[in-house]
Amino acid sequence: MAFAVGPGRYAVAIWNIQSLDRSAVARIEVGRTVLTSAPIVPGQGRGRAYFMGPDGRRLVAVVPHGGGRIRVTLTEAASGPRPWTPVVPRPREGRS
Repeated sequence: MAFAVGPGRYAVAIWNIQSLDRSAVARIEVGRTVLTSAPIVPGQGRGRAYFMGPDGRRLVAVVPHGGGRIRVTLTEAASGPRPWTPVVPRPREGRS
């Protein structure tokens, strides 16, 4: 799926996470920049789910001046000897 958008910063989400029947990852392309999400696990929440990076933060696609296209490809998450687990943002710690 591809979207034509104006310049700016975009956090991309899947709107109906309940529709997934297996773990998936997203590949988000903006020009030559490629972002790959942490796996999204079915049954982990309701409604929309933002694609997260390995650091536990939302992936943000940056579209340069003049606008462009964001292409999102959802594929089955790789399986192997170690199971994938979803990345959950950690709460911010208070400063002392």
